[in-house]
Amino acid sequence: EYIFVVGLFFLFKPISYKVKLKIGKFLGRLVYFLDGYRRFVAYTNLKIAFPEKTDEELQKILKLHFEELGKFGMEFLHLPSMKKKFLKSI
Repeated sequence: EYIFVVGLFFLFKPISYKVKLKIGKFLGRLVYFLDGYRRFVAYTNLKIAFPEKTDEELQKILKLHFEELGKFGMEFLHLPSMKKKFLKSI
């Protein structure tokens, strides 16, 4: 696992932060469509937490959640190249 993560760091290092976020959003959407089990579990949890929300609202929240998870993963890969000034600005 360690070698895989280090390989990802080097693979994505030359890519800009904004492009990494777009890639992450895409990967999040991909996981949303491919991983039906996790989608089902997350949807069930949202339905329990927000019973007043419609199915359309829950689906929108769910899709955005997966997109944000993908972006978070790419931000994690960007951490080693972030400068202190940038980190303080966010």
